[in-house]
Amino acid sequence: MEGSIIKKELEFNGARANIPAYDIPQGNRGLIHIWARNDTDTTQSLGISWEVTDPDGLIVETYADWSHGHGPGDDHEFIGGRFDLNKEGYYILNLALRMGDNVLVAAYSGVLCTVVEERVLDFDLTKPISSQTITPPGVSITIAAPITSRCSETVVASAKIIIYEGSILGGPGTEIVSYTTPPFTITPNQTKNLGIIHTTVEGTIDRRDVGVEIYVDGELIREQTWNDIYYVEADLKVLHQQILGEPDGGTIEFDPMPIDAESHYYKGTVVNLRAVVNTGFRFVMWRGEVDNELSTLLTNTVTMSENRLVKAEFALAEVEQFYPLEIDITPPEGGYVTTNPPPADITNHFVSGSVGKFPEGTRVQVAAYPNTGYEFYKWTDEIQGGTSYSNPEWVKDLMDEHRAVKAHFRQTEVPPECSVAADCGVGYVCVNGVCVPEEEAEPEGKGFPLLPAILIGGGVALAVLTVIPKKR
Repeated sequence: MEGSIIKKELEFNGARANIPAYDIPQGNRGLIHIWARNDTDTTQSLGISWEVTDPDGLIVETYADWSHGHGPGDDHEFIGGRFDLNKEGYYILNLALRMGDNVLVAAYSGVLCTVVEERVLDFDLTKPISSQTITPPGVSITIAAPITSRCSETVVASAKIIIYEGSILGGPGTEIVSYTTPPFTITPNQTKNLGIIHTTVEGTIDRRDVGVEIYVDGELIREQTWNDIYYVEADLKVLHQQILGEPDGGTIEFDPMPIDAESHYYKGTVVNLRAVVNTGFRFVMWRGEVDNELSTLLTNTVTMSENRLVKAEFALAEVEQFYPLEIDITPPEGGYVTTNPPPADITNHFVSGSVGKFPEGTRVQVAAYPNTGYEFYKWTDEIQGGTSYSNPEWVKDLMDEHRAVKAHFRQTEVPPECSVAADCGVGYVCVNGVCVPEEEAEPEGKGFPLLPAILIGGGVALAVLTVIPKKR
């Protein structure tokens, strides 16, 4: 009976290593994988069993299993159960492979793995200290950054110390310069003062922030940044403001705000300005040392290269006069009217009796829209021309007083024959027994010539007028 163990692996923390495995970090969980092969020329069963003991000789796993029907040269993977690798030292594996009628064909007794204390890499960082807290530009200062190793072993580390401009928004501003220290050896719980010499430079803000980064084997282990480690005397400029015209007309908003109550800004700061207009007033223009003098826009800017004075002019708002336009519709159910421009106070949908207001001097155009079963046929009252069959049409004169116009609609269905106009309904006349829209009937005097008739005996001449409809 011949068989062999062809591969042994230990899985831990998502990784695998060949057995025996070495320097497995403490605290992982192990999982054994064993591959066995049938080396005979007949189909066989493969049976496996193993036992794992920890450094104290305690059994942490036992496993046994059979797999059947493996032909010549076939192999099979056996997978055990997970167990803790929580002690430093040697874990031992005793392994047996059996075939057929429980015949031992291969075995392994030896090291499964060695477990070592988990490697800890960490540092405590302390706020850096500057040799001068307030300094003019161009002065050499020393910055000391204390660090304490919390690593589980002695390591070779390096540090980067970064100088930033401060920021009024919180957190570091723009990086000014960084310094990388030479590699240094540090033991567990040892404290070192990392020092650099830095020449101060002028910036757009006086505060300076300092950041410290610690690296081991090129890997960033710990980083931290502190605000306001030292100050560089800055060139400050004052932004003055003045309200012209109406003192209560409005105010000026600044973005960013000054750095103090004396309206100081750092030299070179670009300040965004906005004119805020109070009710009953209007903004006129910008004056003074703004970037866009005489601009009538509500926004502007000023560049603080020097002390600056910005001026915003406000005036009383002009009270706009409005006049009403009254719309009458006949019949009321015939349709509705809109205007161009729309009214200032109501929805642009006039029904009979609606009144909308328009600014003084506005020229208003009205448009009629019939409802189902009706059609528009004329305007009357204060409409251009007095009476108009055009749609849309202009209101007579400008809106400088109360105006009223009437929209006339008529039904689209009329009787096929008529004797008098009353048979046809509103908007139609009866001509030669036919209902005709009144605007399409020939005016008086146009049609057939007058037919004189002499009434014998009376001597009275009657002029008979014949009116014919236009062709539609």
